[in-house]
Amino acid sequence: MKIRSLSAILLIAVLAAGCSVVRVIDHEGGQNYYEGAFEYATLDGTIKTHVVGSPFTEADPSFARTVTAYMKGATRGRDVTFIPSRRNTTKHAFHVVIVFNGKNPLIETEVCENADEIATVPSPNNTVMFAVFCQDGYPLSYAAGFVDGLTSPADPRFEQLIKQVARAMTPGYDDYRSSGFTPF
Repeated sequence: MKIRSLSAILLIAVLAAGCSVVRVIDHEGGQNYYEGAFEYATLDGTIKTHVVGSPFTEADPSFARTVTAYMKGATRGRDVTFIPSRRNTTKHAFHVVIVFNGKNPLIETEVCENADEIATVPSPNNTVMFAVFCQDGYPLSYAAGFVDGLTSPADPRFEQLIKQVARAMTPGYDDYRSSGFTPF
């Protein structure tokens, strides 16, 4: 599925909702995620995270540090530190790409491969966030969320958006159901 389709769904949801609560779309089906991928990628407790754009102003290094600080503790399992950096280009590199208010069309592989080339638009009136967990140039999983009327990075709804999208980015698995074992 293309992120473009996800963007269209988000736009429709924003127009229909018309409210200022955080909404997250979690796309577990049809992704390339395999169980344990995020845990493997974060064995040392960290993952490189590239932040593209800002809903408030032109993105700067302090904004990326704020975003990654909000992401800490948001994912399932171990406590992972998201380190602001450029895309990880080492062989079999795992990394996360965060895009705020990316212009359409966005395709998952383009987000993983060419994050610096994605055009974004500052707009606190409607903030859309995409989070993509990548291995090399390939998306393994992603999620998106949106909120209206943010005032600044200190707005509690901005932190809520980041935490909820980061959590939805890596699918959770029910080990009992996936293994076929039922305890009852």
